[in-house]
Formats: sequence, structure tokens, C-alpha cells
Amino acid sequence: TAAKLARQYQKKGVRVGLIAADVHRPAAIDQLEQLAQKVGCEFYANRAERRAKVIVREGLAAFPPHFAIIVDTAGRSGIDAELIAELRQIHDVVKPDETILVLDAAMGQSAGRSAKAFQEAVGLTGVILTKLDGSAKGGGALSAVAASGAPILFIGTGEHLDELERFDPTRFVSRLLGMGDLQTLLERFEDLRGKEEAQKASEHLISGRFTLRDLRTQLDSLGQMGSLSKLMSFFPGLGPAKIDDSKLNETQVQLRKFRTMLDSMTSAELDDANIIKSERAHRIARGSGNKPPEVRALLKYYETTKKAAHGITSNRRLRRQIEHQMSQGGTPPHS
Repeated sequence: TAAKLARQYQKKGVRVGLIAADVHRPAAIDQLEQLAQKVGCEFYANRAERRAKVIVREGLAAFPPHFAIIVDTAGRSGIDAELIAELRQIHDVVKPDETILVLDAAMGQSAGRSAKAFQEAVGLTGVILTKLDGSAKGGGALSAVAASGAPILFIGTGEHLDELERFDPTRFVSRLLGMGDLQTLLERFEDLRGKEEAQKASEHLISGRFTLRDLRTQLDSLGQMGSLSKLMSFFPGLGPAKIDDSKLNETQVQLRKFRTMLDSMTSAELDDANIIKSERAHRIARGSGNKPPEVRALLKYYETTKKAAHGITSNRRLRRQIEHQMSQGGTPPHS
């Protein structure tokens, strides 16, 4: 969660330093270091030191003053007096702007008791609830933490580094009831908008110059946004209970196959699907571990995507609105 929080700051252009202050689990330091590398932020640890407050003091001195510093401390129980004392020592050294407790949503109502205990110990400024994607007790945990008086800042909705969302009660209840959450879906798209290749592929799709190379880029972007079941849950009327999981899984597998077939194509084939005849289809199938009919299914999917986009963009007014939105990053103009 500390690494996910670092990711949130970095996406806003803030330099981040992570301090590994969990001296009770050596593996936690290695894990945090690997995640810091993935995020691309600075990292500090002292594996030879067993006093957390000393490590934190060293870490604070190691980073420039303009960095946002995130101190990752040991997981602890609200009734563990020794760890609570250690936490108070760390708190005195850091004098933090924010003191955030990370709780597992599977705790249910007991999450409220933990939040209250830590609130009394060090004065929490907020809570992050994790694993809300897979826990039936999520609603109980949310209500319990809210009743404790500690504000819920973020919710974790998966294992990936980007799956930490600022908590919005309306959005959360909407998704819980299967009403969808288009705002979060739009934010996911917004995160990808800045990536030049994805932007170019979208422009090609709108303009009618869409190639298999662009399709590969679009599939990559889709993969970065999470599983299909999670994406579908964002759409109104398409909550998890309304979607056949087996069909979604089949589609996910099929899209992965398409991606491997695209990787087996030459540069010329990616730029011109018309040259892919029987001999080339057999070669692509062999190179990707698939069969020729599956290559033909990919080409059919590609043509369907092009035709669907053409159907939308043949409406000149709608096309102008889409192009304006893509170029300005705002809402379509009113007319």
C-alpha cells in the first residue's frame, strides 16, 4: 500500500522517498524495495539496524526536503503494547503531516475497533481500506471505520500498483449496488491518455487509418486498466452480478491470444493486414502457438473494430466532438 500511495503522488509529479521501517519482517524490506523500483521512486533501508526510529531518522536525512516521504512501518495489532510504543517513537521522530492506518476490509466490523485504538495512540489523519475487491465484509469495514471518526482516504481494489482509488462514498455505494462507476472508468482512461502510443492509436481509429499495430497498442492499454470483470463493473447496468464470469474469462483469454499473435507478425503485416493470406496466417499461428482459424478470428475482430469506428465517425458532428475532446482533454463542445 505504501508503494501504491507513492504511485499516486508520482502521477501528480511529486518526487517520493520510501523508508522501510518494518524491522520485524525482513522480507517486507525486500518487497518494498522491489515495488519502489517498479514505481520509480527513491528508497531507503538499513537491514543491519533493528531500531525502527533510528532507520527513520537516517531515512529522513537521506532525502531532499522537497520529497514526499512515506514511512512504511510494521503491521501491528491495536492491543500489542510493544509495537504501539514503537509506533509512538517513530511518530515523535517523523512529526508527520499525515498518519495513515492501512486496514484489511476482510476485518469487517473489527476494523472500527482497530481504527479507534490507533486514533487514540497516535492521532490518525486517515485510513486506507485494502482488498475491497474480494471481501464480502467491505461494507461492514467501511461503516465501522467511519463510525470511529477516522476519515477513509483511499480504498484498495486489487493487487496492481494503480489499484488504489480515492474514496468517494457515492461512487462506492453505486458500484456495490451494481449501478456502475463511470467516473472511475474515465479516470483510468485519463491515466492512459498521456501515453503517446495509446493516444496515436485512438486518433488512427477515429480517422480510419487504424492498423493491426494500433490494435496491439489498444490491447496493451486495455490490459493496463485491469481485468474485464473489473472494467465491466464500472458501467451502469453491468455490475458483476449481471455478467457471466465464464464468458468474461473466455474473452480475456481470447484477447491474450490475439496479443501473442500480433507479437508474431512482421512490421509489414502490422501496418497492412491485407497482405496476410494463407501462408502468412500459418506462419503467425505457428510462431504464437495458435491455429490458423484463430489468426483469421483475430483479423475478423480487427475488421469489426474498424467498421464499428467507421460507423461512429461517419457522423461528422459526432466525429468533430470526439476529435475536439481528444485534442483538448475536456468535454465535447455544446451545440
